[in-house]
Amino acid sequence: MSCVNTVFCVPIINVFTRTVVTCPDLPAPDNGQISFAVDMFAPFAYLTVAIYTCNPGYGLSGGGLTRTCGGDDSSTTGEWSGTAPSCEGN
Repeated sequence: MSCVNTVFCVPIINVFTRTVVTCPDLPAPDNGQISFAVDMFAPFAYLTVAIYTCNPGYGLSGGGLTRTCGGDDSSTTGEWSGTAPSCEGN
């Protein structure tokens, strides 16, 4: 593990032997948005964490607060963990 400012720890990936894995675009929910937790990875890169938030007056429903881009060396296309939430009016 490599730690940055002791807040985020990420595995060190040998780019010479690892297939570059990226995940498809994530659409923001209606009445909400997505931000990304770790700026050192381009959005949608392997291990990127997507964080869902809703506009004022709306709350997350179904799915989780976060999703992580994951995959393995068998494909360059990864998958997001979990399911996308929606933003429902309070």
